[in-house]
Amino acid sequence: VVEHSDFATRLLERFDSTMLYLTASMFGTPEELRAMRRVVNRAHAPVRGGGEHGASYNAYDPELQLWVAATLYQTMI
Repeated sequence: VVEHSDFATRLLERFDSTMLYLTASMFGTPEELRAMRRVVNRAHAPVRGGGEHGASYNAYDPELQLWVAATLYQTMI
């Protein structure tokens, strides 16, 4: 996260946008969710890299996005 994010300097702004994503995911119309996904995908476009032992990742991976959303949701609750 540190390599790809400015969350430490924009904490409340990032928290607000993340909560908007979660709200759209849980309560939004299909069009609202599509719009929010476009915003998230634009922000995540440059997030790619290699993990330990040569594993690669990118922020478009739906399983990774679900893990992040679920972790934030659990933390919020």
